[in-house]
Amino acid sequence: MLEKENLSELQRADLLVFTDDEVMHAIAAAHLAGVPISYEKIFLRWDKMAAITAHPVTADMAISEDVFDREVMGKARKQAEKSSDWWRRVGAVILKDNKVILQGFNQHKPTEQAPYIDGDPRANFDAGDPHLKDMNTALHGEAGLIAQAAQKGIPLQGTSLYVTTFPCPTCALSIIQAGIKAIYYAEGYSNLSAEQGLKSAGVKLIRVKEN
Repeated sequence: MLEKENLSELQRADLLVFTDDEVMHAIAAAHLAGVPISYEKIFLRWDKMAAITAHPVTADMAISEDVFDREVMGKARKQAEKSSDWWRRVGAVILKDNKVILQGFNQHKPTEQAPYIDGDPRANFDAGDPHLKDMNTALHGEAGLIAQAAQKGIPLQGTSLYVTTFPCPTCALSIIQAGIKAIYYAEGYSNLSAEQGLKSAGVKLIRVKEN
């Protein structure tokens, strides 16, 4: 069992093999300076950096430049412009049989100006900090549309979602559960199992090239 008291014994090693996570890097920096260390990607637990690192999303099909897809994404862009969220504006549109049935954007509750009256928790930190991307009072655009569909009794099985930014892990779970069959996205990255979960559920991922 490695403990602080016997760490000095490792300083005599020709080579140490550590798991490549923030804990082992911190131990090495604090106690094993100058000791040869090989860091290996071995899964023992959810590593902090692995959990917050954004990965480019791989589209299932060739990037779409279809006029129809670009027009619908344009509708999503117009929805995004309505958002008061200064961190990120996201617009979303749901289609069934190539017809728009729902559209919306990320919005704060109980009012659009709530975070600027009461204070937005993200405003206390540096913009772009990956720890803070979900620390907000906004209802995400995709989640809002799925909630609208439930409220109005609109089935989403087999529909298509157009969204300006690729869904977060939480919205991805809702999309899977709602039965949405395809996501058309303009930009964004996947964290944790968002991309993997969507693909495993048979949801097609298509990136729309707008220009």
